[in-house]
Amino acid sequence: MLDTNDRQWLDQITAHSVVLILLNQAKERLDRRTLEHIGFLLEDEGALVVWGSPDGLDDVFTVRHHLATDTYLAGTINAPVPDASIPVPRRQAVFSPSFPAMIATWAIQALSRQGDLVLGIGTIRGVVQDVCRQNARKGLELAVQTLRVEPPEGGWPGYPELTDKECLERFKTKWVKDANGCHLWQPNTDEDGYGRFSAIGRQYKAHRFAFSAEFGPLVNTRLTLGHECQVRRCVNPYHLHAEPGTDNTAEMWRDKRARERGGK
Repeated sequence: MLDTNDRQWLDQITAHSVVLILLNQAKERLDRRTLEHIGFLLEDEGALVVWGSPDGLDDVFTVRHHLATDTYLAGTINAPVPDASIPVPRRQAVFSPSFPAMIATWAIQALSRQGDLVLGIGTIRGVVQDVCRQNARKGLELAVQTLRVEPPEGGWPGYPELTDKECLERFKTKWVKDANGCHLWQPNTDEDGYGRFSAIGRQYKAHRFAFSAEFGPLVNTRLTLGHECQVRRCVNPYHLHAEPGTDNTAEMWRDKRARERGGK
């Protein structure tokens, strides 16, 4: 469920003022009351775009499956059909628990116009802000956190370090929290700027250990982790999302260009 701060933040948005809402990795936190509130924020012809299962949405919204992107469009019966003049991205072969940047770009360009208010909820929020800035939309973001995954009894098979008390306590001594909520890795980083952590003979990138300890081992070798905060030293698992390696590479180049522009 949303915490008090999230609800108060939503309450400050004017009713029927949001043209487009993008929702990813947060649906399990949204009860019927919150979904109804989100529907109240949408314009009469506004649309909600959801990546993944529509379970629970059809109790509140009219839901249509958009096959080309494997997303779900929810809204009033008059919610817009995507603008056919905007190229539709191809579905990816491997499911990504993140909302790919290319789909966010497509949805914002196809379902909103310049000056419109767009709301990103969950791990998609950082991408929404970037795309809105590039396309003259007004982007808002709500960081609804993914729930912690409890390990099975006896720990994660093959990964004893993820539930080992000594490893977990030692890991906590190696970062400090900054004003933005980042858990900044204090020991030296590798040549790519990431922390490294050794746990029961297994070497980890520090942020990957943090994510795996909180949500379980990331066993799909075609997935990697992206930083919502764009801070490589950050090991806060709630600043991370899993995504295909191709998405992560694109984000790395985007962040590199942003740093270079900022240094000029």
